[in-house]
Amino acid sequence: MLGDSGKCEEIFRRDGHECSTPVCFSKDQAWHHIVYRSHGGGDEPENGTSPCWPCHGDGIHQGRIRVTGKAPDALVWKLGRKPWMEVRGREKRLLR
Repeated sequence: MLGDSGKCEEIFRRDGHECSTPVCFSKDQAWHHIVYRSHGGGDEPENGTSPCWPCHGDGIHQGRIRVTGKAPDALVWKLGRKPWMEVRGREKRLLR
């Protein structure tokens, strides 16, 4: 369950206690459901990632960053409201 601090800590530890967004190196972390619970996503570790608060609030929830896939090794990040870069693992690809 999201309110379970042990589960959050498990995700934070897995993600190295830093932002999971591949272009950010902040040490701040927030919990993020890859598939929102309102869209059928659960609280299992593969559906959670730990972007920093700015990447989470200003990026993901404002439509500037999108993340899909299963954590930690099969995530696909798309950057930009009109995506201009895609990141899979360590591979970056320009979309324009």
